[in-house]
Amino acid sequence: MSTLLCFGFGYSAQHYVAGFGGRFTRIIGTTRSAERAAALAGRDFGGRRVEMLVFGGEAPSRAVADAAAQAESLLVSAPPDQDGDPVLGALHDTLAAAPGLRHVVLLSTIGVYGDHGGAWVDETTATAPTHERARERQYDRYRQEIQRRVQNVLVFPKVLALRLEQGEAVVTFVVRPDGGLGDGPRIVKSSGFEEFDTEAVKAVQRAAPFPRRAETTGMSLSMPVTFENPLVR
Repeated sequence: MSTLLCFGFGYSAQHYVAGFGGRFTRIIGTTRSAERAAALAGRDFGGRRVEMLVFGGEAPSRAVADAAAQAESLLVSAPPDQDGDPVLGALHDTLAAAPGLRHVVLLSTIGVYGDHGGAWVDETTATAPTHERARERQYDRYRQEIQRRVQNVLVFPKVLALRLEQGEAVVTFVVRPDGGLGDGPRIVKSSGFEEFDTEAVKAVQRAAPFPRRAETTGMSLSMPVTFENPLVR
């Protein structure tokens, strides 16, 4: 059985399957949500139906891991995140050990990587979106990744935990292209507690350096740092 697995069954992958899906006896696609998976599973792509699974770059489900292990051809059309290719990040060992895997292809648009004039593009190529919407998505993903890293290293002040306090401070800072901190961080909206404000600044400092960017100028960011008390149910 010839199986094609499409990671990121969006615009590009859908058009590929509509045009060339007849080469495969089984086609599997992934998308980020169960709702989107159900909608795509009910559609026809060039006379072919696609089995849909949910994968968003996190630890893969057993179904996704099994599909990767059984695939003969792999079409990667999922956009890179700040840590690189999400498919390789989550499934590197599974794909390396896949006994029947013969072809691995990265398929994207110039909206993600920019126009390279026919030159090769791979998972190490810096993203350079050409459309404003794509640039906004890239900015949002980068900001979300930084916020995730900051929240992961946050230390809840013990004195406020015992008093069952909670709060949120807003910090602003500049991230250099190399991922290091430029200006800041500093508080632009206080939580009302000095301990929370101080820890919010320290958490940003601990979380740095952040992922490198292709741009040559610093990125100014303002984001909330949330303190959810683990003792409050």
